[in-house]
Amino acid sequence: NTRILISAIYNWQYKETICPGGWLDHNGFCYQYLDEKSSWDGSSSACKALEAELVSVHSLCQQELLYMLVVSGSDSKVWIGLHKKDKLSSVQWSDGSPVTFTSWYSQEPSHSHGAKRIFTSLS
Repeated sequence: NTRILISAIYNWQYKETICPGGWLDHNGFCYQYLDEKSSWDGSSSACKALEAELVSVHSLCQQELLYMLVVSGSDSKVWIGLHKKDKLSSVQWSDGSPVTFTSWYSQEPSHSHGAKRIFTSLS
């Protein structure tokens, strides 16, 4: 396992990023906190209107960056792009990227109430 970790760190490369005004740039992606209360579908549509997607999280570094972005907003409960399609047992990202980073508590994400959309609450 140590060799894989060292290889992953060694091969990591920073990607220069230029984003439109009002967006936060970081390693190939642009981020924006939309301070609007809406459903998951409404939030997803608002992102698509900006030619964007709800965020997918793929690393601890990205999770920490998003945490800092969210705590600067007015509400710590936000929608992310994680969702579960009908008849599937696993979750997926709305942007189609693979779910490889799973930094959540045991038994999460919870589907006990039939929820198909997942939000994150950062406190």
